[in-house]
Amino acid sequence: MVTTWDIDTRLLRYFLTVVTEGSIRGAADKLNIAASAISRQIGEFEVRCGTPLLERKPRGVVPTQAGAALADYARMQIEDGERFLNYLRRLRGLQDGAIRIACGEGFNGDLIENALVPFVQAHKESTFHLIQAGTMEIVDAVLEGRVDIGLAYDPPRMVGIQSVVSARQSLHAIMQPSHPLAQVSQVHLKDLVDIPLALPTDSYGIRALLRRVEASSGVLLVPSIQCATLDMLRRLALSGVAVTFLPPFTVFHELTTGELAAVPLAEPFAGEASAHLIIRSQRRLSMPMEHLLDIISSRVRAFQPDPS
Repeated sequence: MVTTWDIDTRLLRYFLTVVTEGSIRGAADKLNIAASAISRQIGEFEVRCGTPLLERKPRGVVPTQAGAALADYARMQIEDGERFLNYLRRLRGLQDGAIRIACGEGFNGDLIENALVPFVQAHKESTFHLIQAGTMEIVDAVLEGRVDIGLAYDPPRMVGIQSVVSARQSLHAIMQPSHPLAQVSQVHLKDLVDIPLALPTDSYGIRALLRRVEASSGVLLVPSIQCATLDMLRRLALSGVAVTFLPPFTVFHELTTGELAAVPLAEPFAGEASAHLIIRSQRRLSMPMEHLLDIISSRVRAFQPDPS
C-alpha cells in the first residue's frame, strides 16, 4: 500500500520529466541521470501502486490514467515546494526568484512601458515571468498561486481574490475616424447590427461583457470575423474592414495619433466595466513586489480614471 510518505520529490521530478519529454531516455538526458535508474525507480513505484503509470510505445511512453493523475500531483507538489521556499526567502529578507505576472493582451504595452521599465531600473536584480492569458485563466492562475499578480479586464468577483486597484474602463466601439458613427457621442448596439463587426473569442473578458450588454439591450451581435487576439481586432479596425469593441487604453497609441476613433456604447453595462490589478487574498508580499504593485497602480493607464 502506497502512502504519501512513499512519494518523494525526486521520484515526482523524475516522473514529471518523463511525461513532459515523452520518453525515459529524453528525461535521462535532461536530468543527466542514467535512464536505467529512472526506469527502475518508476518500475518499483508501479509495483507498489499496483497499477501501470506509463504505457510503453515504440517511440517513447505516455501516461496511463493513473500516470496522468500522478503527473498532476507532481506539478502541484513541486509548485507548492517552490512557493514555500520563496516564503522562507522572504522571511529572511532575500529576493524571490522571479515575479510571475499574468495579464490580458490589452495590458501588454501599458504594463511594460509604464511599470516594468521603471521598476527594472530601480530593481535590476529582479526577474519576471510574463504570461498572456484570458480573463478567467488569469483569475484561476492567481487563485491557484501559479502567478503572483494578475491584470484582468472585467473579471468576476471571487472568494480568495483581492483587487489591489481597479478603474472604470468602459467598452467603446473602435473604428476608423472616417466611419459615419465616429462622429456621434454615443452608439447603441442596434446601430451596429448591419455593420461588419470583429469580435474576440470567449476567452476574453470583453466577449463576456458584450454578452451581458447584448442580453440587457435585446440585441444580438453577429460578427463577420472572430479573432483570437486583440491585435487582430486592432488591425481590422485600422483597415476599415470592421468595427470592433475595446476599452480605449488598449489602443491608446492609435487614438492619440488619430488613426482610430473610440465611441462609448450607450448601454449601461458597457460603462460599468473595470480593469483590475489582482492578487491572492492574504498573500504575503515581498518589498519589491509591493513596490511593483504601487508602480502599476499609479502609472499604468488602465488603472487611471476613464476620461469618458
